[in-house]
Amino acid sequence: MEGKGLIKLPAPIRGKHSAKAPKQRKRKSRFEYKPVVFPKDITFDFAKGNQAEREWNELVATHHYLGHKIVVGRCIKYVVKHRGETAGAISFSSSAWKLEPRDLLLGALGFSMEKIRDCVLSNTRFLIIEDKSEPNLASRVLSAVTRQVAHDWERFYSVKPEVVETFVLPSRFKGTCYKAANWKEIGYTRGFAKSGPGHVNSQEPKQIFLYGLTSNMRRRLTSYQSTVTSNDDQPQITIPSVDIGR
Repeated sequence: MEGKGLIKLPAPIRGKHSAKAPKQRKRKSRFEYKPVVFPKDITFDFAKGNQAEREWNELVATHHYLGHKIVVGRCIKYVVKHRGETAGAISFSSSAWKLEPRDLLLGALGFSMEKIRDCVLSNTRFLIIEDKSEPNLASRVLSAVTRQVAHDWERFYSVKPEVVETFVLPSRFKGTCYKAANWKEIGYTRGFAKSGPGHVNSQEPKQIFLYGLTSNMRRRLTSYQSTVTSNDDQPQITIPSVDIGR
């Protein structure tokens, strides 16, 4: 109508829009990985959204019996270096949603279900490449990496973890490195796995190990275990096996 001279529009408040979209500023991550443990011959490459993660994925897909699967939710991975060479891979993610032996034990120590789900990590993968292995390497890696991940998890996710869990398949492994690193065996899973909306009993039951990420938590776990397994004057708590989807 303005073109025909019927009306006169006011001057535009804004100038003409540019055809090009404005450049997006590249967000800088607030997390900067810094080693907090310094074994003489072991180092960890933080593997998340970088070349180290691609190396981690390939290592686990090639050498781990469970292979590589995309982890949903919180997760931190490390490529393990021994004397400067890649020797393995390890990862931690959010804990199993329900695990009765763990829930009973930590519940007796004052943990609510909300705290268990927030403050317990799961060691979902651990691999030492066969031709890189040597005596005590696996247990030394566990001792160092638990301190590192406790620090990194709090800084990356703003949640302070207190306990880490893992599951060992007895037909393949004895859990020797976990025992040597002072992890506590607390029972077995039932062997259930998630399948669609439900669970199916299709897996071999696995041993459940726990480890306290602070010296106080380690003392409490050891003290409580001794009470329920060794002292006949104390009330006994039965820790059954349980459904778990993994």
